Amino acid sequence: MFAFGWEPGVLLVPGYLKRATVAYYLQGLVPHKMPVDATAISTLTRIFDPFPSITTSLAWLAAVTVIALWWASRTVETREYVLEQ
Repeated sequence: MFAFGWEPGVLLVPGYLKRATVAYYLQGLVPHKMPVDATAISTLTRIFDPFPSITTSLAWLAAVTVIALWWASRTVETREYVLEQ
C-alpha cells in the first residue's frame, strides 16, 4: 500500500507533503537533473526541484530504515509460529 498508494499519490499534491515520501530523500542523494525525454520525467523533475541536503537525506533514510526494521522485528516477535504439526 505504501509503495503503490502513498508515494505516487503524494507527488500529485502540491506543497510540503512530498517531504513525507522516501522518494524525495532518495532524490536528494542524486541532485543532478533527470533527463527530460518524456513528459512524466519532466513533471517529476519539477516536483523534486528543491532537493534536501545529503546529510538530511541520509538522516531521514536512516530513520525510516530503523523504524521499518523495528516494526518488522516486533511483528515477527509477536507472531506465534507452530514448529510441529
